[in-house]
Amino acid sequence: MVPKLQVETPYISRALTFEGEKVRLTDLPELCDHSRFCMRAGGIRNLIKKGDPESIKIAVEEATICPSGRLVLWSKEKGTAYEKEFEKSIVVIHDKQKKCEGPLWVRGGIPIESSDGYEYEIRNRVTLCRCGLSENKPFCDGSHWMTSQEKAAFKKKWGIIKNGRSELPLPDGRGFLLQRRDLPS
Repeated sequence: MVPKLQVETPYISRALTFEGEKVRLTDLPELCDHSRFCMRAGGIRNLIKKGDPESIKIAVEEATICPSGRLVLWSKEKGTAYEKEFEKSIVVIHDKQKKCEGPLWVRGGIPIESSDGYEYEIRNRVTLCRCGLSENKPFCDGSHWMTSQEKAAFKKKWGIIKNGRSELPLPDGRGFLLQRRDLPS
């Protein structure tokens, strides 16, 4: 279970940022459900790096359909997030590539409350664990299909410690950097 301090802190305060010329990507890796919607055109970061109008258009599409809400793309010119207007709905994500049923995709700002009455931050897009294996409950972390080796590689790449905080070891080995602004490519 994610420590309350982590979920009480709003997404935007915990998110990493990746700067492009015209857009800014905010990213909270521990929310990733590994649906891979952001990978269909070579990866959202590569599209942002390219920066041409067609690449930015595809990056906007990929970010706005990221089911977990891990990725949010922002217009630097307007200072606003690109977000789809979802009707309030809950659907099961079917993963054809992995041949399995995935998380519940909660869309349109539906409030989520824990069994002990805690109300999570209302978001336009989140994915909830259905299999019971997630280490980030109530949110999905891809455990329904990922092997322990795949999960470990993902956590290492993004600096996710078991408690769900995005932390990277400091180069001198004396602790952890709690707020990170650089992202792997």
